[in-house]
Amino acid sequence: EEPLKLRDLYKVIKSLKDNDYDVSTWSGLCLALGLSQPTINTIKKDEMDSNDRLRSCLYQWLNRIDQVDEFGGATWASLVTALENIGQKPVAEKLKERTK
Repeated sequence: EEPLKLRDLYKVIKSLKDNDYDVSTWSGLCLALGLSQPTINTIKKDEMDSNDRLRSCLYQWLNRIDQVDEFGGATWASLVTALENIGQKPVAEKLKERTK
């Protein structure tokens, strides 16, 4: 699977929102994608609302910082796995269908 790039940020955010992703779970998603707790803490400090925090998280994920590559890299498959791991299974299933 081809890794996602920074230019895919809008597409990833739109896909999550279109599939009823619960944005309040952004920090768990970041952790499951391979971002470190210090990175998540910085995002939390720098951004005021959950939508902006999610955007920053996904931006960092697409930049493949921290342990992102150890968690499968910035791919649709690793995003689906992370969503499943944080209890967002319905969103993961819809994304799986969309990205086949």
